[in-house]
Amino acid sequence: MALIGITKDNLNTIVYWVLYIIVGLIFYQIMLIFFGWLFGQFKFFWEFEKKMFSRFGFKKFLN
Repeated sequence: MALIGITKDNLNTIVYWVLYIIVGLIFYQIMLIFFGWLFGQFKFFWEFEKKMFSRFGFKKFLN
């Protein structure tokens, strides 16, 4: 968060933590796919990502 210039001093505490969770989830998804590709397990992790996205409510975008 500090790399993109967002700190607790800049924002309200609640807004900071909401952004922290959103950015963390997005970063986690990207890193999961990257390391899955790096170690040759891309297909497994891609299926895992699709299942996770469907649980978040993005199922209609995956078809």
